Amino acid sequence: MKKRLIGLDVAKSAAIFCVIIIHYSFYSQLYSNNLIGNAVTVFTVIGVPIFFMVNGYLLMNSSFSMNKHIRKTIKMFVVLEVWKVVTLPCCAVIQEFDIEKKKVPSYILGGTYDSIGYFWFMNALLAIYLIFPVLKNAFDDNLGQRYLLYAACGLIVFVFGVNALTDAFNVAVKAIGVNISNPFGSLQEYNIFGNYSNALVYFLIGGYLPKIVDKLKSRLKNRLPLVLTVVSSVSYVLILLLQRYQARVDGVAFYVASGYNNVLVLLMAVSILSLLSGMEVHSERLKNMWGNSGSNTLGIYYLHYILIILTSRIIRHWYTGFLPLIINILLICCIYIVGLTISNIMKKIPIVRYIF
Repeated sequence: MKKRLIGLDVAKSAAIFCVIIIHYSFYSQLYSNNLIGNAVTVFTVIGVPIFFMVNGYLLMNSSFSMNKHIRKTIKMFVVLEVWKVVTLPCCAVIQEFDIEKKKVPSYILGGTYDSIGYFWFMNALLAIYLIFPVLKNAFDDNLGQRYLLYAACGLIVFVFGVNALTDAFNVAVKAIGVNISNPFGSLQEYNIFGNYSNALVYFLIGGYLPKIVDKLKSRLKNRLPLVLTVVSSVSYVLILLLQRYQARVDGVAFYVASGYNNVLVLLMAVSILSLLSGMEVHSERLKNMWGNSGSNTLGIYYLHYILIILTSRIIRHWYTGFLPLIINILLICCIYIVGLTISNIMKKIPIVRYIF
C-alpha cells in the first residue's frame, strides 16, 4: 500500500475549511462585511487552488491505468449527479422555495440553480479527468514533459498574466479618473481552455510540485521554509490590500475579483502547499486524525452547502442580526465537524458509502 502523505491530508483539510468559510460568509447572512471579517475570507481564496494542486500532485506522480481511470471518471460523474439530485430538494425544503422545472435540466447538466453553484468545482475536475490520460502520457515521457511544461507556461501567461494586466489597468484608470474599456480581456480569445484554465494550471503545477520543491531545497537548503513563509505572507498582505481597494471602488466583499486567476493567489497557494507537503507527523493519533479528515473532504464538500443554509435558517429563527466573528468561526467549525461525522457514518452504510 502506498504511504499516505499526511501533509497533503492537512492541506486538503485546510482547503475544505476555507471553502466552508467563504460559502458561509456569502450564504449564511450572519457574517459581517467588515475589515477583520474580510481579512479572514480573503485568505480562503487558496482553498480551491490547493484542491486542484493536491489532485495534480497525487495523480501525476502515481502509476496510471486507463481502465481504472475510466471507471473512476464515470463514478465521479454518477456521484456528482446523485448529489445534485439530493441537494436541490433539500435546499428547497430548508429555504422554502418551489423547484422550477425549466431550470432543472441545465442544473443537472452542469449549470447552477440560483445560489446552488458550488458544483462547478467537480465540473472542472471532471473536465481535467477527461484529458488526464493525455497529460499523464506527456508527463511520464522526458520529451513530452517539456512540451507539457511549455503548455503550462503558456496557460500561466494567459490566466495569471492577463489578469495582472487587467488589475493594473483598472487601478490605473481609476487613479487617473478616465473611463476606458479594458483592452486586455480580449487576449483570452487565444486561450483554448476557457473558463477552467486556472484549474488546469493549478493541477499541472501540483504535478510538478515535488520536482519544484526538490530543486528549491537543493538551492535554498534550510532556508526554504523561511522563504516560503515570507512569500505566502507577503502575497496575503498584497491580496488583502487589493481586496480593500476593490471593496472601496467596486463594492467587492469577502473575496478578490478573479481571485483564482491572480498571480498572488498562485504564489500563496503554491508556497503553503510546498510547506505542508513535506510536513511530518510522528504522533499516530494525529496521523489518524488528519488521515480521516483528508479522506473525507469530498463528503464534507458535498454536504457543506446544505449544512450552511440549515444553520442559517435555525439561527435566523431566533436572531436577525450579524454575529461576532468568533461565533461565526465556531459555527463554521461545527459545520465542518458535522460534515466529517456524517461522512464517516455514511461510509459504513452499504451502497450509500459510494457517494461519500
